[in-house]
Amino acid sequence: MPPAENGISPDNLSIHTATRDGIQVVTLTGEIDHHVSGPLHDVLQDHAQNTGRLVVDFAGVSFMDSTGVRALLSTAQSLWDRPDTWMRIAAPSAPVRHVLELVGLDTVLAVYPTVSAALTA
Repeated sequence: MPPAENGISPDNLSIHTATRDGIQVVTLTGEIDHHVSGPLHDVLQDHAQNTGRLVVDFAGVSFMDSTGVRALLSTAQSLWDRPDTWMRIAAPSAPVRHVLELVGLDTVLAVYPTVSAALTA
């Protein structure tokens, strides 16, 4: 599902996208579970393929299960073999940070306290 300019809202998740200095910023608000993992995966993959540089803003996410982890990991893997590409996690809420740490995703993806920090790293 391609993202709309004003965002998409599958079930309990709002997904808004913007471009800042050639970097795709995907801002998420709500909960990430199996009901929204498909649209989330599609949006992340689409934006990762467009520029190869992606910041995912998790400040507004209150819950993420393993399907969200899979969407992140799949997107990151699609970028690893391409030069000058990356995906960064920004501003994860405490519950999301806990999941990232629990599964070790914070050791393979750069996690920043703010979107600004992720953009300027």
